[in-house]
Amino acid sequence: MAARKKVSKRANAKPAARKRRATVSVDRISVPDTGPPNRVRFDPYHGASARSVASSGSAAGQTSVYVHGIGNHPEEQVLVVRWDRALFGKDMGDRTRMAYWVNRARYPQASSCDCIDPSCPCHDPEESLRAKRVLATGEPMPELELEEAVNAITSDPAQRAFLRDVGARMIDEARNEARKQQAEQSLASSRLGARKGTYGVGSKGVGDALLRKITDLITGVALPDVQDFLFEPDHRAQMEETFLARLRSGGGPFVVVAHSQGSMIAYDVLRQLKRNDVDVRLFVTIGSPLGLPPVRAVFKKWTGDKRLPYPSCVSRWINVAAEGDVVALDPKLRDDIDLSSTGTFQDYFIDRTTRDANLLFAGNAHSSMGYLSSADVQREVYTAVGREFASSLARQIITSDLVEKMEQSPDDQRHAVMIEVTEIKEKGELSIEMGRRRIDERLREMGKRQGSDVARMKILHHARYVSAMLNRPEIELLRTESDGLQVNRVWQNARKRALICRSAHALHASPAHQAYAAHGENIEWAVLDTGVEHTHPHFDMHKNLGSLWDCTRSDHASSASIAEPSGGFVDYTSGKAVWPEGAEDFRDRSGHGTHVAGIIAGIHPYELMDDGQKLAFAGMAPKAKLHSFKVLNDRGQGQDAWILIALDKIARINENAQELRIQGINLSLGGNFDPSVYGCGHTPLCRELRRLWRQGVLIVLAAGNEGFTVLQTLQDGPWQANLDLSIGDPANLEEAIAVGSVHRVNPHTFGVSYFSSRGPTADGRRKPDLVAPGEKILSARADYARMIPPDAGEAPFAQKELEGFSAEQLYVAESGTSMAAPHVSGLLAAFLSQRREFIGYPDRVKRILLDNCTDLGRDSYAQGAGLPNLMRMLGGT
Repeated sequence: MAARKKVSKRANAKPAARKRRATVSVDRISVPDTGPPNRVRFDPYHGASARSVASSGSAAGQTSVYVHGIGNHPEEQVLVVRWDRALFGKDMGDRTRMAYWVNRARYPQASSCDCIDPSCPCHDPEESLRAKRVLATGEPMPELELEEAVNAITSDPAQRAFLRDVGARMIDEARNEARKQQAEQSLASSRLGARKGTYGVGSKGVGDALLRKITDLITGVALPDVQDFLFEPDHRAQMEETFLARLRSGGGPFVVVAHSQGSMIAYDVLRQLKRNDVDVRLFVTIGSPLGLPPVRAVFKKWTGDKRLPYPSCVSRWINVAAEGDVVALDPKLRDDIDLSSTGTFQDYFIDRTTRDANLLFAGNAHSSMGYLSSADVQREVYTAVGREFASSLARQIITSDLVEKMEQSPDDQRHAVMIEVTEIKEKGELSIEMGRRRIDERLREMGKRQGSDVARMKILHHARYVSAMLNRPEIELLRTESDGLQVNRVWQNARKRALICRSAHALHASPAHQAYAAHGENIEWAVLDTGVEHTHPHFDMHKNLGSLWDCTRSDHASSASIAEPSGGFVDYTSGKAVWPEGAEDFRDRSGHGTHVAGIIAGIHPYELMDDGQKLAFAGMAPKAKLHSFKVLNDRGQGQDAWILIALDKIARINENAQELRIQGINLSLGGNFDPSVYGCGHTPLCRELRRLWRQGVLIVLAAGNEGFTVLQTLQDGPWQANLDLSIGDPANLEEAIAVGSVHRVNPHTFGVSYFSSRGPTADGRRKPDLVAPGEKILSARADYARMIPPDAGEAPFAQKELEGFSAEQLYVAESGTSMAAPHVSGLLAAFLSQRREFIGYPDRVKRILLDNCTDLGRDSYAQGAGLPNLMRMLGGT
């Protein structure tokens, strides 16, 4: 998917100690010392004469800036796409930006879900916190929980009293909402019972459940974040800086959409800016705590006014509140806004009937998705931005892949870009040279203004382009001043990357990487094999190795506890991999597991020489995370018991994560089975694999290499033969994807590999399910250390060494269905990274995979459905 991250490095910093001043009373509300209000210093990177990407005189907004609300959220590149889809129905690229202010000290791990399913708990801001609690029993006790939460948040008595007041007001509203829902449910249940002669469903539990949910929202999410903003000046400044950073590079006129606490952040900034600083055509506050009297009292204290000042940089301000949203306690802000300025203000109220009819509000009256998809918000925003803005044909100056890359990185990180220069037809070729010069001069001016070393920009001129290494403010500035600088488009100057040799082209993975950015990001896959050589540079760039486990040395049980593998998760918090204890002891000395893992994921950062030409080496899903389970010893042999230890561990990892953390498993292993003892596909190993499949985990298996054998005849001696009915165990499992082998480059010409096991299964089912490249596949070699020069040192290697290695030193060619299976694993990881709604539905994924295969014209018991096509899978879904 999509994707859109940025959190200030100071987000975890402790606020400096300061002397508290006396509490003051505003509107009969005691307001504790909040420290001095944040004085906004707005120093835009652009000149006043070139602050807009709009044509001269345009009244339409050109950039929409989002400010999210309370609680944990997914990474920025995901969150902004989610807002785009809810508001505009599509990814808006460089036309929208997110002020991302999640406190990673409180929420160390971002929410991983990136779907837009209205029933998904990732849209429920308190869900991630509530999931960590023991399930509450009995009736909720909001007042007691409020007191416990307030005492845990702060030790300051005045702050405790203030937060207690805020929480009590919200809980009162929560009780009202719970009573209303309980009454509605009682009425509905009684009617149902009267019609059908059945007893009505007890409605008291419905009200209690809602009260429990809202109480968790208030005590676990809302109050801690509000305390951060109101009473921690350093944190408040950091939050507001994220919003200012999205405005400084220009791109106006702006539409600002702020949800929940984001509306407090945006308002505190905008009230201090003038129209000459920034032009906001529409300011939208949704689910805003500005409706809470104590919060309004703080702003009145900061401004010294009896009413909230209307921001002079804003042309129109709308406030939207939904019935039952306890955060937006007062749905009418108009009476508390000073409307003496030239701007206009309007309140909108979403009643219960309208709210419940909107699926994106499902179970959560404070849902940002619900607000963004509401008719009033969409009508106002579409009016402000105009039809062209929301059109798929609207001009996009910064390409989507570059936008995504910027959102994944700190603002000051530099990106390789190509700036396409617009030709002015009346002036011909000369105008291109003029444009290049303008761009060059502006970039150097910008670099000096930021105090940067201009040499780091690495500016180069080409016939119709300027290439450079630019950071986010510099790139967004080019969009803002695109007309004056003759900038037509800013492209990512990405290195061309082929995958494992040329085999991925047969699966149409290369164009899928380019067209859909299907790189396997945020997908995790288990590799059950001989282990992985964890120091191999192929896995370093994207930190692919998530954990390393050894299931071959598990201690014999001294109790009834389930056997645990040794090993653990890889720690990247320092920026450098810290391997689990014992990793050196169970590294891959066979080479099989490393080769398989390298086909699924990983990438070498530089092209390498191979047979006189430079080639790039990357897995099918270069950014996927791998979990290595050593279930085969150094001779490539293992036991079912070792595999079961790994499967149990995978199930526990998913259960402990309370989500499908490991979405798939690759087993490039197999063996014979005795059908007189076990039903086909019903061995103990198959049963455990089936259980994981039904829990939502995809399972990819090598079909086996028993398709070719040498028979000893009585008269003619050895006789070479291809065998049907050669599918082994566990590849004969129906609830799995069994993969045969074809030629890596010319599958239509050479067909199914001679060694690839063929069906049908012993009970008459078609296997393999499909085929993938499995002949002479180049992938990571485990013994690379003995191949590289002695003076190269040890991993991690410096750039000089990485560029100097040859393909032969780091990669090796191997053949077998063991190499075919990881091609499909990587392809599925890439698919799921862009179609996350199918995570947890292996049957649907398998059907999509098989329905979009290319028929090679071979027997179905040899080729299955044929060769998978990733582009077709993505395009068809």
